[in-house]
Amino acid sequence: MNPKILIIDDELDFLKMIQEYLSKIGYNVIAFNDPFEGFKYFKLNSSEIVVIITDWRMPKMNGLVLATQIRQLNIMVKIVMLTAYDMGIVKACPEYETAKIYKIIQKPIRLLLLKNLLTELLIL
Repeated sequence: MNPKILIIDDELDFLKMIQEYLSKIGYNVIAFNDPFEGFKYFKLNSSEIVVIITDWRMPKMNGLVLATQIRQLNIMVKIVMLTAYDMGIVKACPEYETAKIYKIIQKPIRLLLLKNLLTELLIL
């Protein structure tokens, strides 16, 4: 069975592009453009998800708050944070430490970089 990856990003076009790319290279991808819906899915399926890719800035709930809530359910899942903002701003947020982000990737992302990161994450 292919590893299951959960992607949460409010930019629908970006979300579809990443979902299609990762599906095409063999990953089982579940995508949500609403962080609350993505978290609800995770709560019901936390044991199946191996990697979460989430945006930092989203309406309703930012990615660090989302990651902190995910950590209360599962400390082992790898979380990758995407942001168009300076990474230092993300790391300065109070939730950053409790969110236990594996890696922050600057948008716009390179698909090959994402592919290589997922390969690395799934080997560890």
